[in-house]
Amino acid sequence: MCCIKVLCLLYCGLVSINYLMVYFSLIKGIQYYNKNDVKVLIIEDFDVELQGLIRGNLSAIAFGAKQVEEDPDYSSYIYTLKEFEMVYRNKPRNTKKGMMGELLAHLIIPKYFTNLETSSPYLNTEERSIRKGFDIVYFNSTDNSVWYSEVKSGHQHKDKSIDQTNGQLLKNARNGLIEMFGSSYSNRWDNAITNSHAVLHDNKGKKIREILRKENPVKTSKDIGRCVILVSVLFHDVLSDVLDVDYLQERSTFLKEGDEFKETILLSFQKSSFEKIANFVEAEIALELSKYEEENQ
Repeated sequence: MCCIKVLCLLYCGLVSINYLMVYFSLIKGIQYYNKNDVKVLIIEDFDVELQGLIRGNLSAIAFGAKQVEEDPDYSSYIYTLKEFEMVYRNKPRNTKKGMMGELLAHLIIPKYFTNLETSSPYLNTEERSIRKGFDIVYFNSTDNSVWYSEVKSGHQHKDKSIDQTNGQLLKNARNGLIEMFGSSYSNRWDNAITNSHAVLHDNKGKKIREILRKENPVKTSKDIGRCVILVSVLFHDVLSDVLDVDYLQERSTFLKEGDEFKETILLSFQKSSFEKIANFVEAEIALELSKYEEENQ
């Protein structure tokens, strides 16, 4: 039986949502609501605290926490900003959307799922691209489980409502993971094993690599259930429409079919545009370069 959790993240202005019962704010600018198995995070503003999270975590997200701890000077903030900008600037618009979606997932998910630790870096600096294979792999040290995440981002589709579009993005994420799990190629697991060396320390790193080897479909049955996080990032004007959480919960029923997933977390972001974070990174580069020039005059 597949266990379904639903988490909807709406990047929007202040809205009235009368079906949400429990409320608190963990990060300034982000409101968290919880009713039964539906959880909603509303990012009201790209606040200074959220900007601070980027400043404090971008290097570890990009290259891996272990690598940054071992060589903080090499993986400095200004170096990370430059590498991010070089990867991002010449990419097609759809790829940029995907990069922003993955960055949001890297940044926010561990803050609300504190038992999950990222085991995969965000950037592939060798090829000036994002990492190949699974979008994000997480390790839960409380029960020694591995969670595979697929992130799909986009704008509202023609002739579809925003909820229908969001449902399609989630379906695409689901189908993408099912295809990966059924593949005869082990390169995705090989990449995940290699990438974990840059992120997790010895004991956790050894454990996740052991699990990844066992769950590689080349080494085991392709039909075993795996833990997954399906993520959709919808870029749509939040002042006109916001996602319907009830519709999202109804869409989760399709995940119960089949045995591919042992546990599933379903997340949806809504954000008016993806350029704001990119503009912030560009402004940070200019600021950090100015600081560097002043310090070295």
